[in-house]
Amino acid sequence: MLKKKILYTSVLLCAFSLTASASQVYLDEFQALGTNITSQVKADTEEKAQFCQKVIKDETLRLEQLLSAYIPSSDISKLGTSNGNWVEVSPDTVEILDLTKDICEITDGALDPTVGTLVKLWSVDHPNHRVPSPQEIEEALKKSRL
Repeated sequence: MLKKKILYTSVLLCAFSLTASASQVYLDEFQALGTNITSQVKADTEEKAQFCQKVIKDETLRLEQLLSAYIPSSDISKLGTSNGNWVEVSPDTVEILDLTKDICEITDGALDPTVGTLVKLWSVDHPNHRVPSPQEIEEALKKSRL
């Protein structure tokens, strides 16, 4: 399902770009995923560019609502606080987690989606950074693939 959405979005964006004769590049910026995101769309009208930018922004924000560890209602947050209990998540989340698992295996753990618990110990996203104790690190490692 997610692959189809990404494919359709890509085809749509390419179609607009390819039909642009006197094209101009239109920029849009928004905040998501804990960072600033800039999209660049080449189109022959501002209206087409704005449509493409809306598709990009809407899909990015939709995925953020599913995958953010900082949004308590996200699928990822629900999984993180489930203590091993079953949690209902969206089909897109399942597909993304399956792909992430494959990438983790292919890269021999270079991409490890389970390392969040360990990373959060350093409080890098809070003003009061700290070095965790060896015991905290040991407990977090038990919850990760590492």
